[in-house]
Amino acid sequence: MKIELLGYSKIILHCGKYPHDVVGGFLVGEVSGKHISDVIPCFHGAPLSNVLELGAELTEGTGKKIIGVYFANERIDDMNVPMYIYQIVKTIESNIGAGNCIVGQVVQSAINDTSKLCLKVRIMKLT
Repeated sequence: MKIELLGYSKIILHCGKYPHDVVGGFLVGEVSGKHISDVIPCFHGAPLSNVLELGAELTEGTGKKIIGVYFANERIDDMNVPMYIYQIVKTIESNIGAGNCIVGQVVQSAINDTSKLCLKVRIMKLT
């Protein structure tokens, strides 16, 4: 998997702007090469379905393909995957195929450590 610097930077800036909230958005790029070319920040605070739908429509309207989702929990020590992420993954998989959705989780404890990447990226497979 590869993520462009622009996308990675947007994720970090999104988290930095709202350090006290849950944040998240869409990963866009190429499914076949698992290449994340950009990200679209969509929410901070509780993710609402209408905000996510609007974000998805606006993203797809630009010709970009949503291939995943990123998120950061509000607590620095919380590394759990929230239930709403599973719902977003399910929706994305309906468009790009099962087992292809990329999930990026921000490891907030690593944000200030320049020797580490603070994005844990994986393919999430729903069973």
